[in-house]
Amino acid sequence: MPPHFRRVWRDNGLSIVLVVSFLATWLGQVLAGWDVYNDERRDEGRSAVSITEYLASSHFGEATFENWESEFLQMAAYVLFTVSSCVSVARLNQGARARSSWWTSMLVI
Repeated sequence: MPPHFRRVWRDNGLSIVLVVSFLATWLGQVLAGWDVYNDERRDEGRSAVSITEYLASSHFGEATFENWESEFLQMAAYVLFTVSSCVSVARLNQGARARSSWWTSMLVI
């Protein structure tokens, strides 16, 4: 592998893996949604649609945005709880430092 590609992989490896994972799972969602959509159409006596027609359908948009909405809500909750936890730990550490400095000053006197 050329040095340039090694540097790019080293500097951006996590981003590359996340983008590839995102695209792979989104492709899986597209294929599964297309299959379900065509099954529903066949049950109604209508003909199946091509994948490009499915991508332009409201079924695809609705499925994608419902999935993303769920993921964004989960991420927002994760960030909120992580930040509140970090603030609580920081306050505990600050109180511990204040108590230890008081105790230390008592010992020095």
